[in-house]
Amino acid sequence: MIREDLIRGHVYEAKRPRRTGFNFCNDRMLIYMGTYQVQYDSPVLQFGSKYPRVTIEKFLAWAGRDVTEETPPKSWRDWNARKKTPRKKKSS
Repeated sequence: MIREDLIRGHVYEAKRPRRTGFNFCNDRMLIYMGTYQVQYDSPVLQFGSKYPRVTIEKFLAWAGRDVTEETPPKSWRDWNARKKTPRKKKSS
C-alpha cells in the first residue's frame, strides 16, 4: 500500500490480524488524514478514549489491505466470519 491508497472512512486490516476481546478483528477505520499523520478508530480502543494519531508511515507499515467491502455497516468484522488472507510462502 502507498499513501494514495488511504481513503478517509475506509477500514483497513492489519498485516498480522489479531482477535480483540469482543471477538472482532483488530481493524482500523481511518477517520482523519493530514499531511503527515492519520487518526483512526478501532474495536481495540477503550470506550471514552481519544482516537490515536500516528504517522502515515507507521499506519502503512501496520496496514495490510482495505476491507471496507467486507465490513458490516456501523459495526466491525467478526473474527470467525472474516476472509483469511493467503499467506506468502517463504522461499527456501
